[in-house]
Amino acid sequence: MNTLTQIENALKAIDQAKFQMLVNHLLYLQGNKFIGAPGAVVGKEKTSKGSPDAFFVDGDKYLFVECTTQEKIGEAKSFFQKLSKDIDHCFDEGKTAIPKEKVAKVVLACNQKITAEEYSLLDTKVKTYHAGAEIEVLNIQNLPMLIDEFPKLADKYLGIPILKGDIYPLEEFLLKTNTGLQPSLTNEFIGREEEIKNSIAALKKHDILLLTGGAGVGKSKLAVKILDELSKADHVPIVIQSSGVPLWDDYQHLFLPGKQYIILFDDANKSVNNLNYLLSKLRESKSYAAKVVITSRDYVKKQVSAALQDWSYQEFNIPEFKDAEIENIIIAAFPKLQYHREIKQKIVDLAKGNARVALMATYSVTPDAETNYLNSPVLLYEKYFKKISEEIGIFDNKIVLQSLAIVSFFGVLDRNNEKLKADLEDKFGIDWNELWSAILELHNNELVNVYADEIVKVSDQVLSTYAFYKCFIDDQTAVINYGDWIATFIEKHANRIRITLVDVNNTFTYHHIKELVLPHLNKVSEGIKSDEEQQYAFYDLFWIYKNLDCLLYLRKWILSLPQEEHPDTLNFDSVNSLQPKTRHFELLKRFWNHPNEYLNPSLKLTLELAERQPSLLPEISKSINEDFKYKIEDLDHQYLRQNMLFDVLLDDKWNDTQKTIVNGIFLRLSEVLLGWQYTQYGSTKGHEFTYYNFNLYKSEALSYLRMCILAQLYDLFEIENNQCDKLLMKIVHPGGDIDKSLYAEELPIYEKIISDKLDHRQSSHCKFVSSLSEHLEKVATAIPESWKDFINSDIQKLSDLLKPDWKDRKGKSFKERQKERLNKISDVVNGSDWPDLEQLLLYVNSLYDQDQRNFAGYIQASATNIYIAIARKDKAQFENALQLHFSGKVHFPLSSLVFYIPLQEEIITGEELFRIVESYEFEDRFFWESVLVTSLPEQQINEHFLKLLLALFSNGNKSVDVNHMHDYLKYRTAFENYKTKDLELGNHNIITYLTSLILSRENRTSNPFGHDFFSECASYFSNHIELLQSAYWKQHEIEPDFDYEDKELKAMLDLDRNFIHESFTNGAIGVGYSAKIELSSINTSVLWEYPEYEELVEDLLLDVVEKELFSSTYEQAIFNLFRLKNADESDTKRAKSLIVKLTQTHAQNDKVLLILIEMVFNNYNEWIIPYYRDFLLLRKDIEITKKIDFGRSESTNGSWVPVYQRRIDFYQSIINMINTLPDILDYAEHIAYFEQLIAWKKEDIKTEMKRDFMYKYY
Repeated sequence: MNTLTQIENALKAIDQAKFQMLVNHLLYLQGNKFIGAPGAVVGKEKTSKGSPDAFFVDGDKYLFVECTTQEKIGEAKSFFQKLSKDIDHCFDEGKTAIPKEKVAKVVLACNQKITAEEYSLLDTKVKTYHAGAEIEVLNIQNLPMLIDEFPKLADKYLGIPILKGDIYPLEEFLLKTNTGLQPSLTNEFIGREEEIKNSIAALKKHDILLLTGGAGVGKSKLAVKILDELSKADHVPIVIQSSGVPLWDDYQHLFLPGKQYIILFDDANKSVNNLNYLLSKLRESKSYAAKVVITSRDYVKKQVSAALQDWSYQEFNIPEFKDAEIENIIIAAFPKLQYHREIKQKIVDLAKGNARVALMATYSVTPDAETNYLNSPVLLYEKYFKKISEEIGIFDNKIVLQSLAIVSFFGVLDRNNEKLKADLEDKFGIDWNELWSAILELHNNELVNVYADEIVKVSDQVLSTYAFYKCFIDDQTAVINYGDWIATFIEKHANRIRITLVDVNNTFTYHHIKELVLPHLNKVSEGIKSDEEQQYAFYDLFWIYKNLDCLLYLRKWILSLPQEEHPDTLNFDSVNSLQPKTRHFELLKRFWNHPNEYLNPSLKLTLELAERQPSLLPEISKSINEDFKYKIEDLDHQYLRQNMLFDVLLDDKWNDTQKTIVNGIFLRLSEVLLGWQYTQYGSTKGHEFTYYNFNLYKSEALSYLRMCILAQLYDLFEIENNQCDKLLMKIVHPGGDIDKSLYAEELPIYEKIISDKLDHRQSSHCKFVSSLSEHLEKVATAIPESWKDFINSDIQKLSDLLKPDWKDRKGKSFKERQKERLNKISDVVNGSDWPDLEQLLLYVNSLYDQDQRNFAGYIQASATNIYIAIARKDKAQFENALQLHFSGKVHFPLSSLVFYIPLQEEIITGEELFRIVESYEFEDRFFWESVLVTSLPEQQINEHFLKLLLALFSNGNKSVDVNHMHDYLKYRTAFENYKTKDLELGNHNIITYLTSLILSRENRTSNPFGHDFFSECASYFSNHIELLQSAYWKQHEIEPDFDYEDKELKAMLDLDRNFIHESFTNGAIGVGYSAKIELSSINTSVLWEYPEYEELVEDLLLDVVEKELFSSTYEQAIFNLFRLKNADESDTKRAKSLIVKLTQTHAQNDKVLLILIEMVFNNYNEWIIPYYRDFLLLRKDIEITKKIDFGRSESTNGSWVPVYQRRIDFYQSIINMINTLPDILDYAEHIAYFEQLIAWKKEDIKTEMKRDFMYKYY
């Protein structure tokens, strides 16, 4: 029986009172403002005499409602007569006291049919009373459809549970919040106007809006306001209240065709799987549209973001309210508090920007009362949960409190967990059956979520945290010993201990919780002193409460480490990312974020560790840089953490070895702290992450810190220390728009550093002084005269000549700037004789030595341009310059253009260049000989250069860097002449012979044959096709993606259509893990571009299928064979036609048939049902159908439930298709088989939903 029929039958049997309540509720949910029901008895399911039965208002107009069931017909002869009398009642001013013209609409509701004629008569009667009034008749035929739009009504009034989860129309959800544990969402909306505007704008561009933020900042309130606004634009507002109960089945009944929905998925972090179910349902929607607003706490939003990674969505992080906004919220909730300034301020202080806490506090206080609940969060929570405590006895009933607290601790509890059952009974005397009876009672009161009476999860995190506190922590109410609990579960459930402690810590303040848990922790620690692993696990959890003991434990660990020998030069920078982090050090680092009395000893222990184990220095230095880099809170705390660190680093008591360590750490940290713009990273969200960009601002605290750094830099400065250069660059290039008045204040220390420590012959020093001078000029501060020695130094002028000046980029193209620079270089070269040029090249070399560690890449291009300019000026000077380079007197890099351009411009001959190269033994000689034979003009080629070329290609240790192989065609004449002297060269041409040489040796380049080799050179291999094929597969083996446009493969197929097939046959390529080159990595779909594609595809298909035993090894290769790139409609038609032909031709070949149908399922999924129909007509036997694997491998980021449901739908579509076949009895086994598959998948869904329910996100 379908749902509408069920509703219709239930309406026929409904009593008058319940029917009246149902109709009123329906009209309310449709957006009508309910005022009262004169025809109902308050607090009871009874009716009374009154006209009308109910009324709603719209401004100054009224909507009257009359409801009629069989029991209310009374003296009327028919439903029609009763409805007609109801209209009279509605316009009887003596009974309603409402003027007729104020009645805008009359709603007549009944549980019987109404004919068109009867409706017309009723409408006419209404118009006789008030021409402007409307009539609406709700009857047995249209009511079921209306109720179906609000499934909760069917459950509440008719006992038909369409939806089992917490899914509500917006108005019903708002009403529900009036009775829940959290503050009501029906209170006045205050603030967040900008967020509303931005959110609605975002939903115009995206279908999903994610609102993140801390607990209580107003995410749900904002989301409800968004739904309310969009509901005015014909969106149907639905609220899905996140819980552990799986909602997959509910979603199947929730959405109606033709509707536009705006959905709030609230607190998504509580059930990401239900969110995944929803997204899967919406992705498949074709008959309705939806926008979704999702709320999630920011510290647990990672899984929520992961679920959204394939969707276009906008995220807004909702900040905490400002104190003034909290004050407005308080006054709106309790206006009288505006006259009680102290209470109001106390609530503001307690709330700390959290609207939920503010409202909890507001609703919990009474001005002038004896008990001040605001002095303690515990008192506040006691007051807040007083009502539920009295109604359910949750905090007075020991087993009920234990059950809620235990569920709170584990997050998810499985009734079948025998190990936990034994632990609770043996160690805590808790009866498992009593515990679960209490859990089910809590579930009935909606305080926990239970799935299938087997799995329980927390429902309300605030209540759970409070119950955990009362059960374990509070010394007045605790009913489970927390110390014993920790000792029992620390090994297996350390993370849950951590999470629950964080929750109570954040809720009831650190110092209060510390005072209560310390006695328990002291007892636990006494029992683990002899076990190192247990000690580490203990302090890993409780270091924040046992600070001093934890530091003592870490000091003991450090002293137990062997003393490593200190190398001559300490390594601070080379961190091995693959090396696991030192766990005790990770524990020690936790003290660094808290500028209290334990920060100083934790830092000293860190340095003791570095001295004892210098191999850990890179990890330590990197961690200090990352952890002490400025965070937003450091600015508020006046850089207290950084100053405390410097107090330790700059302590005079360190010995020489320790000073070397602290100085190295200081110099690297200072580079980090001399910046201006910083990024602080928050939580990640899958492929995305949260970050905050912020700038420093000038303050006394910042100026003091910078002066400490600069003063220490002066003391530690060494020209040979590259880190000192890095600090100089950071000072003048801090990132961001620094307040340059800082430089003016710091001028005295800069003068001292420059005059005492810097050298105008050092490029980096000159750049520093030049940049610093520019900063000072911008704040009208004069620079010392002596600085001009740096600004105008020779090395600085040379740097300006060689390096592109980014300041000159405005208004000029790249070519224009390049031309200007080349002209400058030419002017310098043309205006200099050889001694000056030699000195210039030596200066370039000096600059290269100074700058190569940082940014010397520009020197190669500029030095090459100098050499070319010298060549164009004077050949002899060019030869001198080359000799200077090849002799090793200068060693900056040069490009191959140094040979190519002078050769092409006939400035120098190849023989002359060869003699220069041959005169010296140097490391790059092979490279320059390769450049020479490649750059040589054809007219200069002779046997000597041919032999040199062949020798280079024959070198077994080095490889020629080939750009284009056809560049060597210029050697063909020389090669043909040389062949007459060497018969072994046979019928080779120069291209084929060089190719054979490359294949005969180990290749050390990613492209040994050069670019476009096969498309450009295939025509030269007509007598050496196998050689070319070997080259192709060698290149593919080295770089599989080299032929991303497939033009190289097409060149091979143009030469030999059977290239791929033959390569598979002879083993050059194959399938499976043993193959050097997988057939699946080849774009075999290019075969479809040739006229004989049918033959080529079929031959390859048959060969693969016959050669391989298991289809799993070759399925991807066959899928690719039929996956045409950029296929249009005609291409797809060709492919399907060949598939049908192959199916018919090989109808008795099971292996071919099976791979074809699986390929169609994979590649042409929309065609699979028609294709399978034809398949069944060819092969009726059930056994081959049982062998078909419709989609062997599937993956999902979230729950498998939507995947299984799609499979069920697919199997059902197959059954529906089979039912259309002729001779249906021949396919009875097929139908039974697919029905069995559906049954199995339904069981899989149940299992998966249970797994989803249990999945822990906290």
